Amino acid sequence: MIRVMVALMIIAQAAGAPQESTHIGKATDIAALLKVARTLPPELAADVFIKIVESGLVKDNKARAAVLNEAFALAGQTQERLPRRWVYPYGPYTTVKNALAKGLDQVSLRGRIVGLMTGDNQRLSAALFENIDVTPSTIGNCGSEDVYEFSQYYRSVGVLLSSYADKQEADGVFSNALSQFKSPAQVEPVVALFLLNNGYRLYPRSLLKFATMLAQIDVDPPVFSLHYRNALNSIRRLAAAANNTTREMLVKSARTLVLREVDAGMCEARPIKTTSGIVKQVSPLSLFNNDLALLNGESAAAINEKGHPPVFTRPPAPMILHSDAWSALNRMYALLATDPNKGSDRWNLEMNKYLTLLVGWTSDGKDDRTYYLEKAGLIIDALEGLGGTTASIHGQTTLDNVVVQHTPELAVRDRLVPALIKLVSGPNGTAVYKQRRIIAIAPILRLMNTPNLLLRGYVAGAFMKSRSPLLASYATVTYMLTRATIEEGS
Repeated sequence: MIRVMVALMIIAQAAGAPQESTHIGKATDIAALLKVARTLPPELAADVFIKIVESGLVKDNKARAAVLNEAFALAGQTQERLPRRWVYPYGPYTTVKNALAKGLDQVSLRGRIVGLMTGDNQRLSAALFENIDVTPSTIGNCGSEDVYEFSQYYRSVGVLLSSYADKQEADGVFSNALSQFKSPAQVEPVVALFLLNNGYRLYPRSLLKFATMLAQIDVDPPVFSLHYRNALNSIRRLAAAANNTTREMLVKSARTLVLREVDAGMCEARPIKTTSGIVKQVSPLSLFNNDLALLNGESAAAINEKGHPPVFTRPPAPMILHSDAWSALNRMYALLATDPNKGSDRWNLEMNKYLTLLVGWTSDGKDDRTYYLEKAGLIIDALEGLGGTTASIHGQTTLDNVVVQHTPELAVRDRLVPALIKLVSGPNGTAVYKQRRIIAIAPILRLMNTPNLLLRGYVAGAFMKSRSPLLASYATVTYMLTRATIEEGS
């Protein structure tokens, strides 16, 4: 609590942030916050609306419903309709991976709204739920950067189903929702609902429908190639818990699913390097034969692996090659971050050289998105690794005795935060924003959610002073909402 308040104090000092007039304890103040949130891109606006309700600031049921209804409409304007998972979890692309995981797509946002609405108005929640379209629109290829990921959405579905006292009614709602069960990415999260609180007993009609549709879902090489291990393992757990008839249906449908996907050709993935060595891919045929086929107690269910073509026949997604400039700067950062003499005169000299090179690095004709992510990723790494605020906090209840130490870390922040603002609001950031908004705002989301609360406060203060409407508005609503939430709990 104290650390969060220190972060808010830093924002106020750095940006001349609004003082008493921004306290949110009245309906008019909430209206002011919502007004600022409406100036944001729909993804961020809907997320802020949802967080306002999650924070408990809106006390009246009708008022909460109004906020969530507007959030539901805003979610319909997002650029991303379906939730996705980034395939490349390394380098500057971790920023994109984390942004996608926040669920700022239409389906995930609307799922969160349904989950929140359920406690106040189940009827309205169910009506909104029926208007969420989760049907996959395209089949990817093995070069796809991202694939479908529905886990967050189905957790919200679980909240809705558990709210029904009449489980037959809940079974009907679940069964209707399964009409949109089309993708291998949906298998594991759907099975999780059947396993939650013995759902396989509570929703018998839905379970039979799922067992039937499992053999009919789309053949989607990149999605199945990424999800098949968890999907088959979850089916095995469900089949083991189900009755004999349902178990037999699940095993047969899983067998058909595996054969359809394998015969269509799966994406080859590079072996995973771990601390214990190289982990090679395990064929879905082997997984089925070693686990699921045995549940039926009959060898006829096993698949003859020799009677099928090689499993991983399609080329993998191309390895993303970083630029030479990124590689050189990243090596410099790694040396600075791990130097045992951090803070020495020599280290400060080398750090200043690094900052000069990083701030001055231009695209040199490189495509906007790659350069944008590479430079933003390096700036964020340096801010979190070299520019975290050092603070000394004395006492537990007031902000009067907080001392922020002025260290070389301030030089890192003072040089890199303006460079990031220039990058995000400049030509490169604008071009990326027009292509795909979630990638453009990924660096903003990461810094505004960094676990280093004092760094977050510093960045938010700088964003609020910037000329970028996006940065200023998002930092402002974050500041106002965080402060209001703290005051609400105090």
